Amino acid sequence: MADSFLPGGGPSALRPPAYPYFLGGVFAVSGNSFTAGRLAAALLGVVSVALIGVIAQLLWSRRAAIVAMALAAVYPPLVLLSGTLLSESLGMPIVLALVALVLAYRNVPRPRWVAPVAGLLFALALLDRPAFVMFAVPLIVGLWARPWRSWRAAREPAIALAVTALAIVPWTVRNANAFHDFVPISTQSGFLLAGTYNDISANDPVNPGAYRPASFDPSLKPIITDASLDENEVNKKLGKAGRTYAKDHPSYVPHVLWWNGLRLLGLKGPVKTIEATYAFQGIGKGYAKLALVAWYLAALAAIAGLVLGAWRRMPWWLLVVPPLLFAGVIWISSDIRYRAPMEPFVLLAAAVAITGIRRGRQPQPM
Repeated sequence: MADSFLPGGGPSALRPPAYPYFLGGVFAVSGNSFTAGRLAAALLGVVSVALIGVIAQLLWSRRAAIVAMALAAVYPPLVLLSGTLLSESLGMPIVLALVALVLAYRNVPRPRWVAPVAGLLFALALLDRPAFVMFAVPLIVGLWARPWRSWRAAREPAIALAVTALAIVPWTVRNANAFHDFVPISTQSGFLLAGTYNDISANDPVNPGAYRPASFDPSLKPIITDASLDENEVNKKLGKAGRTYAKDHPSYVPHVLWWNGLRLLGLKGPVKTIEATYAFQGIGKGYAKLALVAWYLAALAAIAGLVLGAWRRMPWWLLVVPPLLFAGVIWISSDIRYRAPMEPFVLLAAAVAITGIRRGRQPQPM
């Protein structure tokens, strides 16, 4: 059982368990080798590249799949992610596998194993990053059968969600035993909320509305340094403080959304923001700038792909996932790593632009 970093010590659920357990398994086999951890992340990156190709072929064509995989294989932000020990490296192939599975069986009679496997993938995604809850849309709507209004149509989504809940229950029970409270997955929400909604963040002249550790705000430090509180109690108090601040400063909320949105898109202080983000991961300024340029090029190509009609063969329940991921992040943070789950969708649309421009028309399905 992990120990909390707080003065009071005790159990911790600050980090969702999937990636720590995965990395712990790698370390157990390799003798705590960071190189082995990075190699495991690189292998997960290879899986993500392959799944991006599978999704492109399911949506458009083999040509689009090849281009999408080529883009993903050399796209600097994903390459750099594959060399780090971050939970996104595990979460990415999980959610891409979920999307590919639902797409593969959307228009054909589904084998009975599809719904439970999709539910298990969704559970693993949530246990890696709770923000992946947005993938509930393709899970539920993508598995919903026809006719839409029949009870039978809801059977597969219901099975998938039941499997998701069953897979998460053991960790929730562990948290209940540790904190004597209901903690479904993580205790991080309050830390994140208070780290953004406080006076220090609100009045930062350089990065207004940006997240920073809640202890940076003098009014919040007493909560974090109170040794009588366990991690979940600190999380609750910080969450209440953050919500109170947002309620007392209602104009600050759109302020946060605006500036975090610009930073996440690389439109506000892009060089300094990305250099700081990658420096925290141990990556130099040169690679950070390369990643920024690659993002701009990919985003422009994705816009061209959408103009060329990439969206026409994408079901609406898949089209809404990137905006939902974006909206789910910017209210709390603008850390570039949180853009990673959106970038495969950008590369998919970019692949359509490249193949469409080369052929002079929209790629046709297989």
